[in-house]
Amino acid sequence: MKFLSSTIIFLSAQPTMVFGSSSIHGGGGVSKEQQHESEEKATFGRGVKPNSRELKQNESQSFLVGISSETGVSSVESLIQDKSDAPGKRGQNNGKGGTSINLKHGLHSFTHSQTTKVNGISSPAAIGYIVLEIQSGDNLKDTIEELKALNGVLTVEVDADQEVFRNVRGTSPQEQVHDTMEILKKGGEHLQQRRSLAEETPYGIGMVNVTGLWNIAPQQHVKICVVDTGYGLGHVDLPNLPKVTGYSAYAEQDASQKWDVDGHGHGSHCAGTIGAIGSNNAGVVGVIPDFGDNFSFHIGKGLTNSGSGSTSGVMLAVQSCVDAGAKVISMSLGGGGYNSVSAQQYQDHYDNGVFIIAAAGNGGNSGLSYPASYVNVMSVAAVDSNKNKASFSQYNDQVEIAAPGVNVKSTLPGDNYASWSGTSMACPHVAGVAALLMSHFPNCEVNQIRNAMIISAGVDQYTNWYDNDYGWGIVNAGAAYDLLLTGCEEAGGKSPSDMNLLPHEMGVGGKDQKTLGCINDGQCQGMGGFICDTGNNICVSGPTPAPTPCVGTSVDLVLLTDNYGSETAWTLTMPNDADAVGGGYDSNSESTETFCLDDGLHTFTITDTYGDGICCDYGQGSYNFTAGGVELISGGAFTDVETKTFTISSATSPTSPPVLPP
Repeated sequence: MKFLSSTIIFLSAQPTMVFGSSSIHGGGGVSKEQQHESEEKATFGRGVKPNSRELKQNESQSFLVGISSETGVSSVESLIQDKSDAPGKRGQNNGKGGTSINLKHGLHSFTHSQTTKVNGISSPAAIGYIVLEIQSGDNLKDTIEELKALNGVLTVEVDADQEVFRNVRGTSPQEQVHDTMEILKKGGEHLQQRRSLAEETPYGIGMVNVTGLWNIAPQQHVKICVVDTGYGLGHVDLPNLPKVTGYSAYAEQDASQKWDVDGHGHGSHCAGTIGAIGSNNAGVVGVIPDFGDNFSFHIGKGLTNSGSGSTSGVMLAVQSCVDAGAKVISMSLGGGGYNSVSAQQYQDHYDNGVFIIAAAGNGGNSGLSYPASYVNVMSVAAVDSNKNKASFSQYNDQVEIAAPGVNVKSTLPGDNYASWSGTSMACPHVAGVAALLMSHFPNCEVNQIRNAMIISAGVDQYTNWYDNDYGWGIVNAGAAYDLLLTGCEEAGGKSPSDMNLLPHEMGVGGKDQKTLGCINDGQCQGMGGFICDTGNNICVSGPTPAPTPCVGTSVDLVLLTDNYGSETAWTLTMPNDADAVGGGYDSNSESTETFCLDDGLHTFTITDTYGDGICCDYGQGSYNFTAGGVELISGGAFTDVETKTFTISSATSPTSPPVLPP
């Protein structure tokens, strides 16, 4: 079945511009070489190249039309009627280049619609949207101009194709379907229901430190929604009816696209990571191994059995999650660039207490993938079993947290199992932890739960600052739970209502997520010397402390990063086993660190997560240590890691000449 690419129209009081049509695949962001070009050519917001094209004559395309009032609905309906009444324009070209318009879906309403923010700028917002389908003729552009001119049109945008993130082996969604079917045919890691086999705990369950919460009774029921390719209902290791409900955005057009059928396997794999049943002596266990009366699933089939779909289909699936009462939504998918109608939907749900979590993308570059990079969505990066960033995991300043995503074993339809890799596999780990925390702390708001998760996150080499690779660190359920026991404000800052803000105004995402609502300096840790202005509850740059006289040898490190500064980190190990560390740098930036070192052997280790050092493929980066103007060590051209040593001896260290009296 072919699904239509789409264009989005927002309706409000002021008409604006048409962004054109497109068909964008992959959700993997842009390559290093294309990033700046893509940002320059982005149609709106933060950049992914739009790949715009002209519609061919008689080609069908969908439009999402944002509505600001009932007048806007009436205006669109009148235009549809005018086109339908015109001779030869009901669904076909009349030989004069006619264009027909048909209504696909009625009004879907937003509840918080006063304004929306893009790049910090407030603008009028729609109250909802409808979906139109246009069959193009010679006068397509004239028809779009008519739509723009209607009372209440705000903007027209691309409704890009969406799909599961490509497998890290580089296969397309269609090839992944073939691979899944081969697993089902050949057995692969097949576990038959009639066989009693030992249960396995995937490594990711231990890494996210969740097992200590399993025996603590939740305080409220939480419904978790998985927006993906469907669900393997009846799997021996997945929750069954009545603990599972669902909706398909495509079933009306194709009966085989039911929510409880997963012809791809991706949705079932993600669902298993969240809720695979424990203590049944079979298969694997999920982050929440016992749903009991405290948890349930809703499945939003936003992608088809082929692993692809449309932005409008994903939006309908997300809305079904909210309508069903879901408080956590897991989305391991993406495609296309920034889209303001999607951004407003996620903003609206965040204001209504829904925590949306999405995979950062598998492009292995710094591109921004969507929906993960919308500010009201938590973007999840992937790490391997050794807590190293996965090579395919996208890295940018909207990445907020990390989780296991390499060789993650989980469920496939038909009582099957497989180990898959991708940020798709990392995302449901975080969603499961979020649901557990929300069940235990019903009085904490979504933004407080979100902040508590990133404040408590950590990975051995990244514990003191934000990093584009890991975000704020690897999700840690136990640490977040312990932090939340101290209180909602103490753990996650002020509630939006106490700040006279809507939740979406505090949910700014990524490296800036902790900026608003702080009540102590600890909640600003990792932001580069920021402290909490407790009068305004905002993290601000702290005062520069007075220099402390050095009683050892003063040593300077000058570091110049390459074009990808976020990939660089270093550790300086001293004779007393204390470590100084650095990371999270801007690109092509020079920084100087001054150390007061005792006598003895010092070891400097510098790493690059991409494996190309800091010189000379993507810039002319370098580092050097000096004492009193004398070079101790230097470098820059290495692969993934370089280690050098130097010795400090006060007897031989350079000293400044004495200052003579005047």
